[in-house]
Amino acid sequence: MPRINLTVNDDNYQFLKDMKDSGKAASLSHAVRLVIQEYRRLHEKPSTRKRRGSA
Repeated sequence: MPRINLTVNDDNYQFLKDMKDSGKAASLSHAVRLVIQEYRRLHEKPSTRKRRGSA
């Protein structure tokens, strides 16, 4: 899986902190993992997408 470079500035730090404070994420590192997971989901090529339930 390719690496993702993430630069944190004041605005997106506040977004991550808000995710933590609202309970959407358990910690700041969990918030980062959730953001990366969503980024990968949105930028995944359709041909590489895994189907749920298939082995």
